[in-house]
Amino acid sequence: MYQYDDPTVASTLPAPAAPGTAGYFTDGDPVTATPATALRSDFMNMIMMELLNVVQGGGLTPSKTTYTQVLTAIENLIQAAVAANTAIARGMFAPVATNPAGMTVVVGAGWLPGLGGTVTQIAAQTTPAFVAPAANPRIDRIVIDEATAALSVIAGAEAVQPVPPAMPAGKLPVAQVALQPTSAAIAAAMITDERDLPPLGLKTLAFLDPGAGFALDANGNLTLKLADGTLTLTAAGLAVNPAAIPQIQSVTASVAANALTVGLDPTTLAFRSATLTDGTISSVTIPSALSLTVPSGATLGTVNGVQANLTILALNNAGTVELGIVNMGGGVNLDETTLVSTTAIGAAATAANVIYSDAALSSVPFRVVGYIAIAEAAAGTWATGPTLVQGAGGQAIAAMQSLGVGQTWQAVTASRALGATYYNTTARPIAVHIVGNQGTVGGFSISPTIDGVTLTYGFYGDNGTYGWADFIVPPGASYVVTGDISIAYWDELR
Repeated sequence: MYQYDDPTVASTLPAPAAPGTAGYFTDGDPVTATPATALRSDFMNMIMMELLNVVQGGGLTPSKTTYTQVLTAIENLIQAAVAANTAIARGMFAPVATNPAGMTVVVGAGWLPGLGGTVTQIAAQTTPAFVAPAANPRIDRIVIDEATAALSVIAGAEAVQPVPPAMPAGKLPVAQVALQPTSAAIAAAMITDERDLPPLGLKTLAFLDPGAGFALDANGNLTLKLADGTLTLTAAGLAVNPAAIPQIQSVTASVAANALTVGLDPTTLAFRSATLTDGTISSVTIPSALSLTVPSGATLGTVNGVQANLTILALNNAGTVELGIVNMGGGVNLDETTLVSTTAIGAAATAANVIYSDAALSSVPFRVVGYIAIAEAAAGTWATGPTLVQGAGGQAIAAMQSLGVGQTWQAVTASRALGATYYNTTARPIAVHIVGNQGTVGGFSISPTIDGVTLTYGFYGDNGTYGWADFIVPPGASYVVTGDISIAYWDELR
């Protein structure tokens, strides 16, 4: 953009004609004797100077060979406004020690929002003088009245390990000041900034600081670049980059009144499609915490005194997320590649191979969001809290159940006996290897039974001949070995 420089130009800006009736350009019409609109110098000068002022206001020197200066200048002006807004926001109501140092604190100027969208500018203020404590340290609090913006100090209590005083209603926190009996002046190190920026009225574009990461593309889509992904605001709504979705969810579990309650904190989850032939995903935001209660009497297939591993599921019921729970020992496929159906939970929820939820659901996508390890003296009487509460995500259960990962072979012969029932209380499958001997001439058998399913092994041989059996026990499953043998070796990969 460059100012017109033809030899015929005037050296100074001519006075424009007096304003007339506003109208529009026309090419004229010879048939009706309508003249074409005359293009006069005062209009051209106005357009030229308006554009030149934008270019120069944006920090550029007019150039005759550059054709993007107006665009660049507008971008510069926007960036400068955002930066200034950010700088102002970060300095609003900032608490600083006085200079020279004394027993007061200066609270910087700021703006306080009011009703109807009004904003009131508040001048810088100085606190009343602080008084050093008599014998023990003390923490005082600087606050601002949210209605009048009046500054005040709330004194704490002296103590060997002092705590700040409580925040009164109607006040906004600014800073804490740590005082010692020897304090004669307040230094910067004694001031802890605790401004709660949104309540203090800093509803600005500070979070859009380009240094923090945001972009506005040619289509008007605003993208906020977060530490763990991006959020994009488009004409169609908010698009969530899955990288911004937490991979480990925040879950809770507790017992009370002989009932077990599990919960999921607010989050956003990506679910597979409810149609198995469709590979698209849907992101669902959970705005408030969810919970599911396992009532007294509902054993979920657990056994008295034996640790069980229970999985917490998020179920996508047509866009509404509900919680489900299932005993991992039941052998339910939890790799998140399929759909599940659930049964309404109640005191009769006693099966390990059933997913329970508040109401029965049919063929819904799900996510594994966590799991707990828990053992009750009387199954179904939820009186002892979990020994492990763990959030999960990203097909964590499939990885967690991999045989051999983090496991070692262990000799357990001394703690095993024929006919006794044992349980796999780990969160993954275990492998069992048994070697037996009859001790007399003839045949003998080794018969493992896993969750009620018997695997028969037969062996015939002479006196002193050994036979063996190998089998896998799923998480939470029971296993018992019978046979007309003596156990020589019993080893487990666990």
